[in-house]
Amino acid sequence: MNLNKLLFCLLFILSGSMMAQEQAPENQKTSTTVVSKFAFSTGNLEELKNIDYDLLRAAFEGNAADARISVKISFEGEVPEVADGQLTQFVIEMKGRSGNLEKIIHKLDTRLKKLVAEME
Repeated sequence: MNLNKLLFCLLFILSGSMMAQEQAPENQKTSTTVVSKFAFSTGNLEELKNIDYDLLRAAFEGNAADARISVKISFEGEVPEVADGQLTQFVIEMKGRSGNLEKIIHKLDTRLKKLVAEME
């Protein structure tokens, strides 16, 4: 009689543990993080001349190619020997898709070099 109860309990526990296993749904969604904006602000002209665009590339690295992004660089600082009408502050903002990041960086770099040249 004890053997019957022991077998019954053992089968009951095994069947309960088999039913307790859960299968993941096939259409389970995974969460992802998308970086949509990158902003850089400085008051130092030397920092503007030496921006590391690899950091910008790394920031948007995990994005899908069609994700909308915005890159903003701003300057408000001390410019030595400011003449009347000379540029002393600016904001550049470029928007586009992650897949076009290299084009955005090229345009940003070109415009930034022109603005820094005007300030020197």
